[in-house]
Amino acid sequence: MDSDASPPNDTRPPHPAGAANATPLPSAPETPVGQLLRGLQELNATLRLDDICQHLLAMAIAQSGAASGLFALRHASGLTQVNVVQGAVAIHPTQPFRPESAAELGLPIVLPVGDALQPYGYVALSDGHAAASNSPYLQVLLGIGASVISSALAHQESQQLNEKLNQRLQELRALLDFGRGLTSVLDVDEIVQLLALTLAGRWAIARYAVHTWREGHDDVFRARGFTFAQLEAIASHYPHITEAVLLGQDGSLEWLRQLGVPPGSMLIPLRSNERTIGLVLCGLRLRNQPYSQEDLEFGLTLASRAAGAIDNAWFVDEALRAREIERELALAAGIQQDLFPKKMPIPPGWDVAARNRQARQVGGDYFDGMALRRDGGDKVLYVVSDVAGKGIGSALLMANMQATLRALLDHEPTLESIAREANELLFASTPGNRYATAFLLLLDPATGEADFVNCAHNQPLLLRASDAQEWLDGPGLALGLMKRSTQQQAHVAIAPGDILVIYTDGVSEAVNLADEEFGEQRLLEIVRQLRHLSARTIVDGIFQAIEYHVGDAPQHDDITLMVVKRNPDGALEA
Repeated sequence: MDSDASPPNDTRPPHPAGAANATPLPSAPETPVGQLLRGLQELNATLRLDDICQHLLAMAIAQSGAASGLFALRHASGLTQVNVVQGAVAIHPTQPFRPESAAELGLPIVLPVGDALQPYGYVALSDGHAAASNSPYLQVLLGIGASVISSALAHQESQQLNEKLNQRLQELRALLDFGRGLTSVLDVDEIVQLLALTLAGRWAIARYAVHTWREGHDDVFRARGFTFAQLEAIASHYPHITEAVLLGQDGSLEWLRQLGVPPGSMLIPLRSNERTIGLVLCGLRLRNQPYSQEDLEFGLTLASRAAGAIDNAWFVDEALRAREIERELALAAGIQQDLFPKKMPIPPGWDVAARNRQARQVGGDYFDGMALRRDGGDKVLYVVSDVAGKGIGSALLMANMQATLRALLDHEPTLESIAREANELLFASTPGNRYATAFLLLLDPATGEADFVNCAHNQPLLLRASDAQEWLDGPGLALGLMKRSTQQQAHVAIAPGDILVIYTDGVSEAVNLADEEFGEQRLLEIVRQLRHLSARTIVDGIFQAIEYHVGDAPQHDDITLMVVKRNPDGALEA
């Protein structure tokens, strides 16, 4: 038996010649179920809504045998828009879609995806196999597609929520960092700089401007890429802005372009205690990304925190300045008190007392007493003056007047010449709204004879021992009011028992809450009641009467009072 002979029981088919290069047999065509399963695998492989819509439309066309179609997605707002188009369809993605008009587009078959009343969208198909469009495979496909779309929408909503939460977290961190930065800053310039840098870092903006203002303080302006003129021009278009706005959102763009400010920039008010104290201008974001509503809200929140800090910094600055002013006023008050005589000159047989109470720490009322040698005899000069106004300016003029009068005593022979020379000196050295009324009395205590000059001052009361009263007046304008001198000297004799009361208008014009003045008549009655007491007691009694009359009303003017009393024979009552 030959060795190469086949075994008698071998049933293997013979290998045809060239079997290694033979073409494989064709596979069986894919069944509809297979197509459906493969399509479902593709659907479940992605959560991207656009991919899902693309797959659903392709599978629906394949199942129905249609030549073209579209998928329209129904949004939460109720608007249905075309998402995917396949084949020759006269519509573009993102256009609105109405199922009842689909036939006009050559798509007579419209199938809802999901619930027919509230579908996730629609598949619209051209004519294909009518029976196939209603096949259970296609219905299952659309039903599962609705579930996949629901999952994709939930995933998309979750992503959006995560993005918002992440944005809120970043904003919260920015606010916390900004707040920590503010705790150690009490300088407005530093607060403005911190605000600008925080906004620039948050939104990656290359151009910004911040301007803040308050009466009594220097304006603060910090900018990069914008000018003060640009921000000022924008502010003129928004004089009463209370919310953050996007410039040009209302369509008015030409004026922005003329200013060189890009439309879409954000304008934020700096508001504190219902007042606008500044503005913030933010240029476009990196890659011109638009500002969102959340960005506007965050910017306004940050600006509000900054405005509160700026207001607080101003308040602290004002408090420090007020404290410094208080210290300076206290020093000035001490200096002014030293200008008043420590002890009034009181000749034998006379009783003299004077008192001053200022409406503020420093004032413009002034009294003085000086012993002099005149015409070979001892004389005493008594002066009461009232400088117009109150405060530091009046106090300075009061000191100037005292120095002027004391300097003139050594050079001028009469009261009239002293008053006229003082008038010219004060007129030359003070502004037009600064002047002083004054009453000067040069007394010869041995005889009671006295010369006086009344420079537009309140008429002093001379209560005679006989109970008759005289009001000492004389021609003459206030000192320093006009260059031309009008002061004239007059004469009076003060007899034993007579009382002269010299006062400023703070006495007669002291008002109560009913706006009633104390008046000269009340002054006269008080002096009559106290005439037998000492000059000091009379002064104190008049002050007490004024306080009783005024009650809770505030003191509006300085009060100065001097009583010159010639003692009658006998001792004074206490």
